[in-house]
Amino acid sequence: MKQFLFLSIIFVFLIGCGVKTPNDLRQNHEGKIHFIVNKGYQEVYRNIVEYEEMPVHETCSELYTDIKSGKIYLRGVFTPFYSFVLIDIIHIEPEITEVNYYYYFPVWKDLGDKIKKRLLHNQ
Repeated sequence: MKQFLFLSIIFVFLIGCGVKTPNDLRQNHEGKIHFIVNKGYQEVYRNIVEYEEMPVHETCSELYTDIKSGKIYLRGVFTPFYSFVLIDIIHIEPEITEVNYYYYFPVWKDLGDKIKKRLLHNQ
């Protein structure tokens, strides 16, 4: 019984603390990591999606070739309607891409730093 109560409290806490949509996260975030990469936006998108440290079971991704951009967002396993990380990938020029990494909880900053390091190191 105590275990059920504990899990229920954690679940309610996670629901109450999450940002509902990626657009909400863009407006209401704990932190942001911004950088420019000297690669095409599709290559940057692929590089992030295929990154072995991305939590696959929580990752949603969308690539828009008509507007030359993409977004990747992480959702909670137990709270699938809440996003905790949003990565905007925006085409600037043929080999220049802007990346904005928004996170809601500070624990996700480390993943953003790793992605930035990986993309800037592989230029």
